[in-house]
Amino acid sequence: DIAPIDSKTFYLRHSGFKIISGQVYKDSNDNKIFEAGELGIANATVKATNVTTNETFSVNTDENGQFRIEIPDAQNYKVIVSYSTSEYEVPNTVTPIDTVDYSITVPLIVKGEVYGKVTTDEGNPLFGIQVFLKGTSVTYTSTDLGGFFRFSVKPGTYFVEVEFMDYEKYTTEPFNLLQEEQKEVTVVLSKQKGTLTYEIKTEDGRALTEVDAEIIKTGSDTVIQEITKANGSVQLVPGVYTLKADAKGYDPSEIDFEITKSGLSKTLTLKPANGSLKVSLKNAKGNPISGVSISIDGVQKGSSDNTGVLIVSNL
Repeated sequence: DIAPIDSKTFYLRHSGFKIISGQVYKDSNDNKIFEAGELGIANATVKATNVTTNETFSVNTDENGQFRIEIPDAQNYKVIVSYSTSEYEVPNTVTPIDTVDYSITVPLIVKGEVYGKVTTDEGNPLFGIQVFLKGTSVTYTSTDLGGFFRFSVKPGTYFVEVEFMDYEKYTTEPFNLLQEEQKEVTVVLSKQKGTLTYEIKTEDGRALTEVDAEIIKTGSDTVIQEITKANGSVQLVPGVYTLKADAKGYDPSEIDFEITKSGLSKTLTLKPANGSLKVSLKNAKGNPISGVSISIDGVQKGSSDNTGVLIVSNL
């Protein structure tokens, strides 16, 4: 009954040829069942390979995901469908017959991509670092010369994990990846840190309420940390450092140390600073008196000059 039909395509079959036809569709819920709302995949490549001779015939699906392959014989064929980085092999071989199309529906899950870059916290790319993608499936890859990595995986829930030598382990929060979705992940690795527990004290046992101190990266004069408290702790990347400290009434002091990820404790002692005493001698009329011998704590320190002054240093 052609009355309600506006147009229709009819296929002419080559004499002696058999047909494998069907549709490739996006299997949204991965149940291998073609359901309402699941769309056909255009431009997917369908290959039928003779299991005996390895002769292969292939076509691309149309805009609705439909395909039609002419096969010259009725032997067994395996059917593989590929699209982008996704591939599906029909589990059973196909043997087309003479007069009827062997029709199949092919469920295909279109993979998504997780990609990104691994750098240090200074922004330098890290080459050859293993990057793990864990979750619905588990896989890993290595970064290229630019620090880049890329995964092509089925939809699911994943997280990225990177662990390398003396860097802190990096793990992302879990994320959902949909079909055909592209997810970018930037991984910044920081050096593992050790804890410096420090104490800055005085030689004469006085309490220091405030100090002027800093931690310097040895050999670079780069100030890593400024310190105002007499004791505490600081997180530092393993390496060689100098702790410099000063306080009012005390000589500056410094100490070198090397820290590892296991950490260490250091004490820096400040010695009281020497001072100077200026003695100025005048008579009752306010005129300077020179040549006067001056002792401090019974020790003779010199005589006043012609201006009546004697300065005694290093007391």
